[in-house]
Amino acid sequence: MKFLFVSKLKNISENQKRCFSIVIIEFWIVYDSIFPLIVLNENQWLYLSTMMPQVLATLLGLSFAGYQFYGTLLQTMIERDESIKDSIDYGKEKIFHKLKFVFHITGINVICCVLSICFFDIENSGIIQIVDNILFNNSIFIFVYAVYYFIFLVLEIINPKFVEKNSDEGVNSENLVDSTNETISKEKDNLYQYGVFMKKFGELESIIKKESDKIIKSNKMNLPYRARNIPARIEIIKMYRGDLTGILNDIRQIVRFRNYLVHGTRKNVVTEGMNNRVQEVTEKLQGLLEKELN
Repeated sequence: MKFLFVSKLKNISENQKRCFSIVIIEFWIVYDSIFPLIVLNENQWLYLSTMMPQVLATLLGLSFAGYQFYGTLLQTMIERDESIKDSIDYGKEKIFHKLKFVFHITGINVICCVLSICFFDIENSGIIQIVDNILFNNSIFIFVYAVYYFIFLVLEIINPKFVEKNSDEGVNSENLVDSTNETISKEKDNLYQYGVFMKKFGELESIIKKESDKIIKSNKMNLPYRARNIPARIEIIKMYRGDLTGILNDIRQIVRFRNYLVHGTRKNVVTEGMNNRVQEVTEKLQGLLEKELN
């Protein structure tokens, strides 16, 4: 019976777990609001209700300022190595969404605190007092949660392995093939497939460079060296070869996967199916380019 319960818990999605946790917490907040364990006087109540929004607003402002400053430092890293851009962009987007989440819960905290102060002045008991307690207790819970969230967010940003961590997550986000049915028996085989992938990617990269150089030369484009990385070359080909947009989008996905792979720690995630996909895209691109020449 115990194992059955544990297996059912594993099948619950993360969103369902969050919703379940929120329901439990709200139930406890309502209970504590009806039968309070600690009763505050007017000064304590008003002090906390005015202090919490100020602290969260300050932390939020500092976080956005730090995000901008850290973004500048990350841009410097990109200028040194263009292949790291996909990993950094993935991490920056994730952090930005977390900052938006903190912005929303800070707004909710402010609303709860303001309403709590308004209801506190009403000399009534019963339902109004319970509602006031619920608002105040929710604001305290949101405040504590937001402070811890800020701390973990800062730790995530200053993590020395920021690039590696986001590269590993990025690898999982780029589904080159449906690999659910692929089984890898040995880690050595995975590493072998990694070597095959890098070789096939080199062949694909060579075709992209050759075609983009032809376009740059024929159109007399004066581009700086940094603007000739693979993503930029793909965009150049897109501008002059609209008929290749579909396959170039597939290639851009492969490039992202390769960049995540190189800067991450999970070298053993490449499967034979992924390599077949790269080979298929390479042959298709080569065929389309040869067809144009004929």
